[in-house]
Formats: sequence, C-alpha cells, structure tokens
Amino acid sequence: MRLPCIVQVSELNLFQGKSNFFSAIEFVLSNEFSSLKSEQRIALLHEGAGPRPINAFVEIVFDNCDRRFPIDCDEVRIKRVIGSKKDQFFMNGKLASSRSEVQGTLEAAGFSLSNPYYIVKQGQISKVACCSGKDRLKLVREVAGVGVHMEKKAKCEEELAVTDTFIQKTEE
Repeated sequence: MRLPCIVQVSELNLFQGKSNFFSAIEFVLSNEFSSLKSEQRIALLHEGAGPRPINAFVEIVFDNCDRRFPIDCDEVRIKRVIGSKKDQFFMNGKLASSRSEVQGTLEAAGFSLSNPYYIVKQGQISKVACCSGKDRLKLVREVAGVGVHMEKKAKCEEELAVTDTFIQKTEE
C-alpha cells in the first residue's frame, strides 16, 4: 500500500523541525491529539515573534489516482484546523460533519485506528530489529491486522455458542 502525500503545516508550535514532521501527520490521522482542551489548543499555536495567530492547521494531500479513498477525485485533502475555541476537520475543502466521518474515510482507505503501525514512530524500527522472533511475529500479526479479526472471530464464536444453546433448548 503506497499513498504518496504532501503535508502542509501552518503556525503550529509543536510541529517545528523535521523530527516533528510525523507528529503533524499524527495530529491529523491518529487519536493521539483527539480530545484537546482549549488551553492545550492555545499551547499548540505558534508563539514566535509578531502577532499571535488565532488558528493553525495541518493539511495532508493524498494521491487518490488509484481510488483507494472512496471519493471520486485524484487528490484527497484532509485538513485539521484548531483555534482557542475550535477543532475542525475538512475533507476536500468542505467541513466534515464529525471526526468519525474523517476516520471512516481513512479506514476505507486502509488506515485502521486499531492498527497503530500505519504511522511508524521514531525508534520503532530499531525496536523491531532487536526483538526476538516470537515478538517479531506478534508485531507482524498486529501490523497485518490479524488481532482485529481474531477479536471478531472470538465474538462470533461466543454468539454461535449462545445460538447453539438456544437451538438445543428449543429442540428439547
């Protein structure tokens, strides 16, 4: 899965410098910054020289020529704008009705919030290289999303057992 993208950051204090480039991506795509309080949003706004900005944004532009996103256009723009009293998401320039609408679109394109490895953080590569074979297999299963399917399978098996019990009682 290859999703070329462009990231544009405006006036966010937290995301200055190349090492925080991925933090800007996480700011839009992950739940890590999902429930910011007003004072936390204000702290993220740039505190440099000149007048303090009233809002800031991170916008990610994805190449959608292969139509991985369920949107009929060649680019998908996901933008998050914060201010002291607002935290909004936009998709292709239109205000999203909710964060879950954006998450649903991302999941349709393969960005599952239950899989924490679609964004590889600094230090994770060396951790994988140095772990045991058993731990590496566990990690590969997590990346592949096997855990999600195993949870669904377990729930289905429980429902099946309850249904079988119900059928037996009905037949008696």
